[in-house]
Amino acid sequence: MGDVANDEELYRNVRKSACRIDDEVPQLSSTAFNCPQKKPSVDRASHRTSAAESQKSPSDGIAVLIAEEVRAIELANTDAPPNNYVIDVWARPLPENAAHAQIEAEPDLTGSRFVRLKERLVLLAARRRWVIRPKG
Repeated sequence: MGDVANDEELYRNVRKSACRIDDEVPQLSSTAFNCPQKKPSVDRASHRTSAAESQKSPSDGIAVLIAEEVRAIELANTDAPPNNYVIDVWARPLPENAAHAQIEAEPDLTGSRFVRLKERLVLLAARRRWVIRPKG
């Protein structure tokens, strides 16, 4: 298991182009979790004094995930054993962002499986209210 506690809240910066902002509940596009390395970045809320520190732009929103729910995502791996990907959350602090963490899969995700992961992350974010609503 990754080194982020199960009960930790994870902040995801969301550009207004990746969501519908007329609701209290995040209505995200899967593009909200795009990542070329297929390891979406999040910030550990416990390492931030406010959610605004996770915003990349003042017009961006902040959605929240819970580490345990991310780890519970089930994705089938039809290419080789094991039969399921293991989804985890790892602290990956950066010099400019000590709160940085990544959602990672073992083994590495293929393109189509990464799309499925992003779809599941969208569903998890929709269970919660915006921490910061995007400004439109």
